[in-house]
Amino acid sequence: MGSSYQTVLVAGERAQVRRGLWWGLRPAVVLPVGERRWAVVPRGRHGYAETAGLARRLSLGAGVWTARFEVFDSDFLTAEIYSGGQARHEYHSDQGYVIEDFDEDGEELLVDRLGRVHRDFGDVVHGPYGADPSAFAPLGLGEIDLAALGAVLSGEARAEDRHHELLHLLNLTPGPLQMTYAEALRA
Repeated sequence: MGSSYQTVLVAGERAQVRRGLWWGLRPAVVLPVGERRWAVVPRGRHGYAETAGLARRLSLGAGVWTARFEVFDSDFLTAEIYSGGQARHEYHSDQGYVIEDFDEDGEELLVDRLGRVHRDFGDVVHGPYGADPSAFAPLGLGEIDLAALGAVLSGEARAEDRHHELLHLLNLTPGPLQMTYAEALRA
């Protein structure tokens, strides 16, 4: 079994992060990852923390950008970027990750992370979705090498390695954004 974690990156003032967390009454650890950049590591249930609503709420401040990151068992990385309370971009490291489900007639279906339904494995699209490095630029600091970032987003590295390199290329400290809640409490 590989790494699994869910975190939120906030590009904004710490006071905005505190307000967003207080408003949602959600236990979380907040750690710095760069100038005006914060890792928010929420407490979850049974090892999973839902972060979409949190990232959306934290992005409501003027000029605030957020991204929610989810790594599952080292197999895939999901990132959703928000500003002004709206989802602006979605990234999945592998569209080929599917969950088996059944239709109303009991026929097997395959559903990918984008919610697309496939009837058999031959129809499943593989490779990254949303590998646009410019979508991640508002989250970073300083000069960002968009070509290198694009190569990481399109690459085939393990999910947590890809996430680490993505954060590194945004000139951020990766560690806090790759922690579980229990790990962040000890940091």
